Amino acid sequence: MKPRVLYRTHYQVDEPAYMELLVKLCTSPVQATYTERVAQRLVQEVSSRGRKFNVAAAGYAIDLAHALGVVNENNTWTDKGHLVALHCKIKNQGIEAEMELDAAERLTHFRLFLEADGAAMHHIAGVSLRDRKIPADHDWNRFSGEMFRDIYGAYLVTTSDITERLVLRRELERLKETFSGKTGAHKSFIHLQTMTRLGLLHRPEPASQRVYELPVSSGDGLAALLRLIPTVSALEEIVDKGRWSEVAAAVLCVGRGPTISDQELLRVIAQLYRHVSETGVPLCSLDTLVDAVQIHLMTSGFRLLTSGEIIETLMALQRPHPGGVRFHVGRRGRVAFVKISRDLVISL
Repeated sequence: MKPRVLYRTHYQVDEPAYMELLVKLCTSPVQATYTERVAQRLVQEVSSRGRKFNVAAAGYAIDLAHALGVVNENNTWTDKGHLVALHCKIKNQGIEAEMELDAAERLTHFRLFLEADGAAMHHIAGVSLRDRKIPADHDWNRFSGEMFRDIYGAYLVTTSDITERLVLRRELERLKETFSGKTGAHKSFIHLQTMTRLGLLHRPEPASQRVYELPVSSGDGLAALLRLIPTVSALEEIVDKGRWSEVAAAVLCVGRGPTISDQELLRVIAQLYRHVSETGVPLCSLDTLVDAVQIHLMTSGFRLLTSGEIIETLMALQRPHPGGVRFHVGRRGRVAFVKISRDLVISL
């Protein structure tokens, strides 16, 4: 069981929106790209928007993209990469405007970071509600060391697998040494800045020394996060069962409107499917389609539907159109992809 925490991070790569630039402007849905080439493109895109950004930092950004699962080892979009492409916008403005997230972008990054960094989100939520400010003593090395020790320790208590326990014990032994220099800052900023962009934390003085506080209104979002994910075991269950959207709806206070009509839901499915198919991929990931529909519902004022309800709607569409909707099994032996005929997409 690998702890859901991003470890290889860099203080310059501290914004989730860098993943939007990397996916939409520096990589492809169908073509492999050398890592060096992706790094050069990202440097150009960030620099053209007015922020200093070197190739080394771009390398860390690519590592982050791999850890979040938005591109694969060939730097081609994954199903999560397609989700980023569907909902994230390139504003072609200054870097600060580019880094701001709208509602759909916040939900997209919540989905990505809950799966890859959910243990860090859980830890930071607890510390924020307790101390009201991070870091309480302006010591990033202490803060980050405590965070990783807390996370790895929680996973050690949870798992019974001998091999996993050995790995976790080895990491905890290594983490006994206090971080020094800028290491703590390197390993802290992406977690905190992401939660700030999601609206869960507040950074009162963005242009000066870093301090993160509870939002001016309240810490209700963080409290909801801890209520729904009280332990790393609960986090693992939520991720394994694909229930990220239920957590997002409660934490970000969305998805509580009226139920969308079946016809309107099919229209949304068709529209999102068309965007994915137009990238040239032969099949659309069912996870991408379901996640995208849920994000649309939560940002359009509708009640959140479960993945089962959305898939059942697709299966209901298949019954009168058996040749128009085809499901395909993935590597794990479960239905993982869908293909909808062009004529049916147009008719919807």
